[in-house]
Amino acid sequence: MAVARLTYVKARNEWSLGVANSHGDFRRYTPLPTGRLATLLDEIDADPMYAFWG
Repeated sequence: MAVARLTYVKARNEWSLGVANSHGDFRRYTPLPTGRLATLLDEIDADPMYAFWG
């Protein structure tokens, strides 16, 4: 089950973070939509908005 999608945006040299909804569709994770890969992975792990791990 996918809970997050990380996409590299070459034009901006940064990563984009998406979160899955209950139907498996992805939307932009608005608290931290783009950034460095390590930062976004930390955000997924911490899950302060309970968006990834419930």
